[in-house]
Amino acid sequence: MVLWLARIFATLVPSLITNGGSVNVSSNVEVFNETKTVQYLSNSNWCGKDTPNHTGFIKVGLQNENSKMWFWMFHRREALFTAPLILYMGGSPGIAASQGMLDGTGPCIIPDKGDESSNNEFHSLNQWANILYVDAPIGTGFSKGNSYIDTRELATEYMVEFLQKFFNEFPNLRNSKFGIWGVDYGAHFATSLAVDILKKNKEAKVEGYTGDWHDIPLDSIGFDSPRLDLILQHKAAIDYAYENGWVEVITKPERDAFLDQFSAYEKGWRACSKQMDWRCNEEIQEHKALWKNLTSGWDGDLDLENILKPRPDYGIAQISRMMNESRETNWLRSKKTQEELRFMDGKINSQLIDYTPYNVDMHNRFWASGDVIRSSLPGLDVILQAGIRTLFISGDTDFTTNHIGISRIAEGIKHPGQTAFKDAPTSKVEWDHGQIVEGDVVGAATMIKTGGNITVVNAKGVGHYLGKRDPVAANGNEDRSKSAEHPQRHNKTLSMFVSLIFLLISWISPLNRGADASGAISQLASSVAATSTPSRPSHQTLSASNSHPSCFASFSSASPPTLDNMASQAQGKNLGFLKQHLTPELLKGVRDFWFEPFEKEDDYILPQRSHAMRWYAGGKELDGICVKRFAPALEAIHQSGATTGEDILSVVQPRAPLDWLGIILLLDQISRNCYRGDESKIVYGFYDVIAQQIALAAIEQGVPDQDPEIRWHFAYRNWFYMPLMHSESLSHHEAAVTEFGLLVKDVYSLVEGPGAPGASELEKLARDVVQRDVEAAKSMADNNMLFEKKHADIIKQFGRYPHRNAAMGREPTAAETGYLENGGERFSG
Repeated sequence: MVLWLARIFATLVPSLITNGGSVNVSSNVEVFNETKTVQYLSNSNWCGKDTPNHTGFIKVGLQNENSKMWFWMFHRREALFTAPLILYMGGSPGIAASQGMLDGTGPCIIPDKGDESSNNEFHSLNQWANILYVDAPIGTGFSKGNSYIDTRELATEYMVEFLQKFFNEFPNLRNSKFGIWGVDYGAHFATSLAVDILKKNKEAKVEGYTGDWHDIPLDSIGFDSPRLDLILQHKAAIDYAYENGWVEVITKPERDAFLDQFSAYEKGWRACSKQMDWRCNEEIQEHKALWKNLTSGWDGDLDLENILKPRPDYGIAQISRMMNESRETNWLRSKKTQEELRFMDGKINSQLIDYTPYNVDMHNRFWASGDVIRSSLPGLDVILQAGIRTLFISGDTDFTTNHIGISRIAEGIKHPGQTAFKDAPTSKVEWDHGQIVEGDVVGAATMIKTGGNITVVNAKGVGHYLGKRDPVAANGNEDRSKSAEHPQRHNKTLSMFVSLIFLLISWISPLNRGADASGAISQLASSVAATSTPSRPSHQTLSASNSHPSCFASFSSASPPTLDNMASQAQGKNLGFLKQHLTPELLKGVRDFWFEPFEKEDDYILPQRSHAMRWYAGGKELDGICVKRFAPALEAIHQSGATTGEDILSVVQPRAPLDWLGIILLLDQISRNCYRGDESKIVYGFYDVIAQQIALAAIEQGVPDQDPEIRWHFAYRNWFYMPLMHSESLSHHEAAVTEFGLLVKDVYSLVEGPGAPGASELEKLARDVVQRDVEAAKSMADNNMLFEKKHADIIKQFGRYPHRNAAMGREPTAAETGYLENGGERFSG
């Protein structure tokens, strides 16, 4: 088969063969390099001997995050082609890419005995391409820091920053064709990264661009056993259970019953999956329940990653433990290895690293955030419309990411070559079984279909993750230690096949390479984070809350209180002391600080994702600034004896809309940055109560939805409703739904048309901004409402937020404990 592929390759790409198009990189001398942002060792012989390579760390994120991303880049071994650079992304989520480096497709393997690696002589991906392994997201493998990552978009932001710094350090690679390889859940990461690269490449080509983005020549993307659309692939698994051709898992009547059951939920799942920052906990639990029904009770208890093998008697925790005890992990974690690689010799990292092959907490984080249910298919539309060569490979004994689902994904991608791919014939290639390990299933073959810019490969008799080192065996009793001692027992045909196909997608010029990517990119909704999303959990543990005191009732009457009667009610409290702190200058300082990154008027109407990231994931650096600048004012409020919104308003006496905004931000948001962990009790039991009362007073006076400066500056307006979202009072949530509904109505009123002739200048500007990015504006508005309803549903169910119980010293109920243990929401506010 290898010879067959080689002949095909030589036919397709003869023009690419050169007389040495390689980068001249010496691999003889070890060199340690260090700057403020990178530290790495060049030309180590500890893995991939005699091959130029670089391994170390690049600093990313904000200063206080103290985050670094680990990489090991291997130059290609052969000089036949001008080599592309391929980024390898691990899966699950939570599995380090460095595990893939040692699983049989990388340049070295770890023997059973001894503490040195051996060259992988058979099928390393760097045989023909430069391969870049990066442990990502931060928290996996050697990549460490305080960055909190629970979505593919957050992971992408850090990876993009890493790549820019990587290319700054290795400018000779900047013009190499760039490819991305995603395994399992890494397919989501790969898709998100590819779309972001295409978008930034396009933006950087705009005349007058003054940013510091350097073009990344994305050329190809490949997926091994990819998870790309949980809903589509769930349905495909039902069909596969009946149609797989290997094992009768379910009967046709059972298949039909499962499909009927699935259909009852599909619409709701899909609707929820389209919402950014909507965690879809109920929908995910429904998926898990249906999946369990589908996969329980099978004869022989089949392995979901290879239905020809018995199901392993362990779960994620046990998998993590086994990976932690593997020889690959022991080799990477050992002090000798890290000393040889000079990991502890720099300022970015100077300590022995507790290597994490599989971060189960991160795995759970992505499920809790709802990232798992969101589809990557819109991103694939963008990628294919931009002319990027795309490869899917799967094994036909893999149940989880089975070939039926992969085929449906490939055929459903909207791009100019969609019809050509659907109409393309499927070629069957018989394997030379003599090159496959003993004990493998008989009759193995591979089905290949190519059309437009898509290639789909379905390997017969092979399970999940084709590129892995372990040989495929029907009885499941393969001994990995023997495999390590006798590398000739590796599945040479399969892994070399993966390598050759990888090379094909990197080098066959697609028919539509000249297509303009801008049109495709513009169709993807901007990933602007909704400004109404509650403060995101940072790496610190945030919890707590309390029922609101009865004093709220007197303040929430239909008649808005006047400043005079507020002052009279505040007698007997040391509010004069408070006036020294809650000055107009302080409140202006709060606003200026909160919106400091805004560079143009448009941002106040439609804030960008980077702004939301600072608000919700600013980390210790943001906390530190808040404590230094604003904690004295918050402490003064507490010490003054003030207990109600009336007390605070009698001191502040807001005359302008922005005065209201400043005090609400101080009480509802800045307080969360100043009081973390156990101290958060004062936020939920004191500052929140006052903030909610002031927010209601502002709403009663029409501040957020009648004054043009707040109404059309949506970046201002949503903060007036956030205190109600944080409340444990159902009546507050009813008010919040009403107010967010008015915001949604205003946004949608701007989507089309020139507007009313007498509209204010701010409304006209808002209309112009919204119509330039309608989808982002709609997403912002809709997510405000959706996230509020998510909060309200929890209050309806429990009467309080269960995740706050510990900080508030409340005894949880059995229902609350079960809810949290089963992935219930753990909002930070």
